[in-house]
Amino acid sequence: MSNFFQVNQQIPEEVKQIIRFASEDEVTEIMLQSLRMAVENPDELARAMPNVPQEMLASLRFFPKTDAALRPMARVMAQLLIDQVKHGKNPSPEEVSKKVSEALLGSGAMMPGMGMPGMGLPGMGGAPFNVPPSPGITGLNPASLGAAGTSSTAALSAATGASLDPAISAKVEKHISNGKNRLAEQEFEEAENEFAAAVQLLDEQGVKNELLFTALQHQSIAQLEQAEYLKAEPVLKRWLRLGEELYSPEYGLLAGAYLGLARVRESQQKMEDAELLYKRALTIAERTGEQDADSYIATIDSVAYFYESRKRYKKADPLFEKSYALRKKLYGEDTVELADFEIEFALVLNDRGQHDEAVVWCKRAVECKTELLGEKDPETIEATIQLAEIMFDAKNFAGAEPLLRNAVECLAGSCDEAQVDALELLAQLLHETGRDEEAQQIEQKLKENE
Repeated sequence: MSNFFQVNQQIPEEVKQIIRFASEDEVTEIMLQSLRMAVENPDELARAMPNVPQEMLASLRFFPKTDAALRPMARVMAQLLIDQVKHGKNPSPEEVSKKVSEALLGSGAMMPGMGMPGMGLPGMGGAPFNVPPSPGITGLNPASLGAAGTSSTAALSAATGASLDPAISAKVEKHISNGKNRLAEQEFEEAENEFAAAVQLLDEQGVKNELLFTALQHQSIAQLEQAEYLKAEPVLKRWLRLGEELYSPEYGLLAGAYLGLARVRESQQKMEDAELLYKRALTIAERTGEQDADSYIATIDSVAYFYESRKRYKKADPLFEKSYALRKKLYGEDTVELADFEIEFALVLNDRGQHDEAVVWCKRAVECKTELLGEKDPETIEATIQLAEIMFDAKNFAGAEPLLRNAVECLAGSCDEAQVDALELLAQLLHETGRDEEAQQIEQKLKENE
């Protein structure tokens, strides 16, 4: 990325004019489209922009074709372009390297501690892991899994062990790329098979390098997503040993291995062992927290949910508070990311029976999403339904009903899960308030649409 200034010099003047007058979000969308094309055809990008570093092109071959993986990189590239075009700031190679690395780690493209923002295994905590899926609190997120790293294939193949035949290397890379795309689509069994095939090829060649590290890492993720704990345990241990051999026992990505092993111990009801493993993961993540804030936050959430599942609230609450404070620092006060956390913490409080506090947290999130996204945005509607559900649990039927009716009206004509949830909850509310006939009409409508 040291050639970033030269790359920018090739930008046509008309494009620079767009950047000068566009918002950061608009430039990010432009860069996102460019990255999509680059992922589809890195060779074409190399021909169009010959100064793009080769290691960057090599890494693009690994990226899944999902916005979740590409958007953090697009935003960083947009910020760098805006700084140069609008403000005349030419970033140093060190600055570019740092920001790009943070974007890769934040998106999951370099697999920070098995964690990233988005969908998937929430918090890696819980026994029996029944924490609801969270867009804001997560320990593992298949949707944002990305590249094996930013090194070229040659560098990856030369780490340790035997040299890797280029034809075999290409097959391994294809399996890894396919597996990550399957993970992004939450096709976990297919993903596991792809990573297992990559591991087998590397084992047959006697190669122990970063490719094997990445394949084992992702294979264990796919297994954990399927609750295949017996299968995941030896893979996690092998991943951990290889990471210590290639890097060090304190290597940041190994926090993910400890999180995975902690989940295995939870499944075996070995809670003391699980706690030690969670603590070890948190210790490693703390050391790299400044460089990889997203992964650090995800690890904190994982440990917090573990204590939450054991009803050890005095241990869980300081971790939730720390996660919230770090999110404020990372994303800002009035952001969708912070609102996502507020909803998840509201659900935590609601499960504890602290309904009034839960309502306060969820209301704050709904107001934020309404202001940022609009009343009829799907995320806002979903948050509104969650607020209504918390009010319903608190027996605040008068507060919940208008929220549900508004959600149903906004979702009129759709057949998605949110509409079903709103109608089912509204029917329950009507039964609770003695309006059985209206409730039965809604229930009949739901049956007809099944």
